[in-house]
Parts: sequence; C-alpha cells; structure tokens
Amino acid sequence: MKLPNNGNRHWATVYGKKGFEDTIVWQKAKELTVSICKITAENKAFEKEFGLGDQIRRSSVSTAGNIAEGGERDTRKESIRFFYSAKGSLAEPRIQLEIPYSIQYITSGVFETLDSNCQTSGKNFSFISHRLSPLSFRPFMHSIVR
Repeated sequence: MKLPNNGNRHWATVYGKKGFEDTIVWQKAKELTVSICKITAENKAFEKEFGLGDQIRRSSVSTAGNIAEGGERDTRKESIRFFYSAKGSLAEPRIQLEIPYSIQYITSGVFETLDSNCQTSGKNFSFISHRLSPLSFRPFMHSIVR
C-alpha cells in the first residue's frame, strides 16, 4: 500500500498490507451486503417490489464503499468523515429491512440477524472514528471484537 506523501504513516499501522480489506469492520460490512443481496435475490416477494430490494442492496453496498473510500484517504480527518458516512449509510438498510419484515417478506430470524449485524457494525464505526481522532490514535483495527 502506498503511503501518503504528507508523512502521515498511520495507514500502514492501521490497515495492514492489504488496506481496508484487512479490517474486521469492512469484512462485516461486506458480509452484511452479501447476505442482503442473497436474501433479496432468493426471495420471490422482492420481485414484486423491485425498488425495495434494489434500494436495500444499494444502501448496504454504500456502507462497505464508504469504509473502503475512508481507508484510501490521505488524512485522518478525511477518513473519519467517510467512517461517519458509512455509519449513516448503515441506518438506511436497517429501516429498509423493517418494511419487508413488517409485510412478511422476511422472517423474524432473518430480520433480527441482519439488524443485529447492522447495530454491531454501527458500534464499530463509532469506535473507529473515536480512535482515529488525533488525540486518541493508536493502532487498533485488527483488535475490534467480531
């Protein structure tokens, strides 16, 4: 991974050799996106409401994308902004999953699992953003609890 020219060497310590792909928070966001894509593709009820399934998929992809983009930024300030965007993007699939659950497109077990994954990821984003602040930065990404 190429380090920024501004002398800020924290990225090598935070992200490891592969970059954002090494982080648990990105891996969890990717797992959530894959789960949502599979559920909406396999469930025929989403064919009737194509816009709903499509929007849930796009919002979950946005979360993982913001983590990746934050990981590729050159400064902590920029990274923090994208991690907060990722956290905000995570609220979107949470509410969008409430709707198919309410109209019985997905079971309570599926809903609870996905909602729990969203909540856990949100807590990890808050942790990351706090830890990336200049006053409290230390290497931490690989130690986030799964």
